[in-house]
Amino acid sequence: MAHTGTGSWPADNVRPRPVSPPAPPGPAGPAARRGQTWDSTGETPARPPARAHPEHDNLQVRLAAAANQHTSTRDLQLLAGDPDRQVRLWVAIHPNTPGKALSRLAKDPCDDVRWQVAGRARLPIPLMILLAHDNNNSVRGHLVEHLRLPPEVIRVLAADSQSYVRCKIAMHPDTPLALVEALLDDPELYVARAAARQAVQRPECPVQILEGLLAHPDPDIAASAARHPGLPKATLAMWQLAYRLP
Repeated sequence: MAHTGTGSWPADNVRPRPVSPPAPPGPAGPAARRGQTWDSTGETPARPPARAHPEHDNLQVRLAAAANQHTSTRDLQLLAGDPDRQVRLWVAIHPNTPGKALSRLAKDPCDDVRWQVAGRARLPIPLMILLAHDNNNSVRGHLVEHLRLPPEVIRVLAADSQSYVRCKIAMHPDTPLALVEALLDDPELYVARAAARQAVQRPECPVQILEGLLAHPDPDIAASAARHPGLPKATLAMWQLAYRLP
């Protein structure tokens, strides 16, 4: 397949900067130190609630509950369905959020909530597969940044409609060599180059693949293949002669 790309990273596909939920508002002045909180206007001190309740009418109380490291898994489950996006963002990054709540947040209508879920460590495979089919490019791109990816997720993302997601898969160490080889024919040149660099890092890469890469019209891809230690010396010498290299 012919390469139609320019070899550069598309500017319109760059993942936006991570969205972090703001800290629950409230002053740190004398009133706060005395154990008081502030009402919604921020003007007068109010009596602090007995506990940070996940179903409290006050948004600031629910935010405090979602951000509190001691919040129970039961309360986090309730907060995962909060009508306020900021609360759900806090739950998405909370280290103790239970699997059932994460499953709900992985289907959240807000892209940045799902983006936070996609970046969590030790995500269950069914959730990773779900997020690999997400309709937001950044969510899928964030998922590829996991250090370990199961084969089911890699297969989905290797065929992603966005070239920058395929490029990340081409460079991922968990991607099977067969999929790396398939991405050598990607229509975007920078994806094919990434696949070539990954292929030549694999000791098990077949000589036939390396020889094919040596004949590639793109010099960067050919040079990547020439660096593989398994390439026969005679083949390398012929390539160097053809390119008049020392």
